[in-house]
Amino acid sequence: MKNTFIFCCLLTIIPFINAQEYNYQNLSIGFKAKNTDFYQFEKLRLYPIYANNSFLKHSENMGKYIPLQKALTDKKIIIAEINAIEDSTTSQRRTTTQRQRIIRNRRNGQNINQNNNNQQNINRNNTLAPIERNEEVNTLSVQNISKDTIYIMAGEIIQGGKQDRVIAKDIVLPPMTQPIELPVFCVEQGRWEYDQKNPKENKKFQKYYGTASLKLRSKVEKEVNQQSVWSEITRSNNENNTKTETQAYTAQIKTQDFQQNHQKYVDYFKNILPKDKKIIGVVVVTGNQVVGCDMFASPQLFQSQFESLLTSYVNEAMTDGHNITIEPEIVKNYVDNLLSDTEKQKSFIEKKGKKIKHKEINLRFSTF
Repeated sequence: MKNTFIFCCLLTIIPFINAQEYNYQNLSIGFKAKNTDFYQFEKLRLYPIYANNSFLKHSENMGKYIPLQKALTDKKIIIAEINAIEDSTTSQRRTTTQRQRIIRNRRNGQNINQNNNNQQNINRNNTLAPIERNEEVNTLSVQNISKDTIYIMAGEIIQGGKQDRVIAKDIVLPPMTQPIELPVFCVEQGRWEYDQKNPKENKKFQKYYGTASLKLRSKVEKEVNQQSVWSEITRSNNENNTKTETQAYTAQIKTQDFQQNHQKYVDYFKNILPKDKKIIGVVVVTGNQVVGCDMFASPQLFQSQFESLLTSYVNEAMTDGHNITIEPEIVKNYVDNLLSDTEKQKSFIEKKGKKIKHKEINLRFSTF
């Protein structure tokens, strides 16, 4: 009787665990030659990824995450150069004892990266590392001053400070945090000063650009190297005939032709996919190849990031895209690597992508 009871309990638990797995059992995508389910504009095609009821039911328990763009717009978050928040808020200055405790705690933590770019330490499970350093290129200061939980995604680009930056790691910020470190890379190599028109206010990053192209995201998340980031920005700017005195990636959108064409793509896609409440991600295609994929733990999380992700997909198509000639079988083979088998998925993600986990929830799967 006791063994029967345990077995029944396991049967109850296992479906709940499997419900959040990113696989064909829980997700579907259409790649048949006829009646194929996709949306296309010029050189960009997006295949929606649909979740079944089990996956959707599991995602209902996640809670709500506020995206970085909205958090900045609604002034729920402060992002600044590493010492700017402390300098402007005397009540948050630490004593020597506090600093010693922070350093001691961090020595017992885990590092995601140790390289000559001085990337900051942060726990692999997205726990937050308190600030202990002076200002530098690869670390900013971030503070959630709201009662909401904020989700910051690697690849998102913020403007301001002494130079524009791209976020280097996904972070979930709980409500009302103290200032903590935010790992970043520079995407504006030729500037290291505040805007002199309003230097006090411009210590903060208040302008949001969107998400970097898939190729640039790969440099940020897979290579984790500042020089690779700069090299990709130079290549991308050259491909788009972008002239910029500070080698800024964000200068592309200021070019009239680029801006107009970019907006045409955005206008086509922006209101289509968010309408379906079962979509949790997309497969991205240009020319004859799949160039990436993003999947999220819930439709709400995907919808909150989709406007920003469009910037990534459109930049990819405009910079390196071609007229679409891909065969459905190529798309299927790509998605099979992600959804057909757990071991195959793990190997594929290690080579070409990133899996983000927070509190036992797989928040995001991405490939580049």
